[in-house]
Amino acid sequence: MFTKMLTKHIHLMLAVLLISDLARSLPDDQYQPISISSAQFQYDIKQGLTIYSGDVVIVQGSLRIVAEQIKVSTDANGQLIVAIASKGRQGLAYFEQRPEINKSLIKGWGETIEYRAKTKKLRLIKRARLMRENESDIRGKRIDYDIKSSVVNAVHDQTRQQNDRVQIILQPQKKPQ
Repeated sequence: MFTKMLTKHIHLMLAVLLISDLARSLPDDQYQPISISSAQFQYDIKQGLTIYSGDVVIVQGSLRIVAEQIKVSTDANGQLIVAIASKGRQGLAYFEQRPEINKSLIKGWGETIEYRAKTKKLRLIKRARLMRENESDIRGKRIDYDIKSSVVNAVHDQTRQQNDRVQIILQPQKKPQ
């Protein structure tokens, strides 16, 4: 019974995390299997906390998340509260997803990547970077993305030098042939 309950809870939790509207994604992404690999897995039933650690890779369709550790908190009903990915290659957690079939990948990096389910907000923290291949590249200390309103807000590190500012690169449109 415990194993069945644990399996059901984990599947529900991951489905909420990965199938939610975290980002507009390929239509088929939500119907793809979820693949998770990590060196360790820990689940605290009472606290509703799941921790994957050790070179964690989560893949579902075009969505890919890579981090050293991913913590997922759920409420008593198994609904996602917050998911936090931290560290990874070169100290940065990473995600990527293709929003639409003919659109380029959206990629994000941060020492911490935090998703809050109720408010539908994604936050990239420290050495934050959000880019869409061949379109735009935003860098700052912190980048907030409000998924509901499609608003991005980036801030620089105010404790550092004055030159440490938010950097935005917008690619020009291609010339018609």
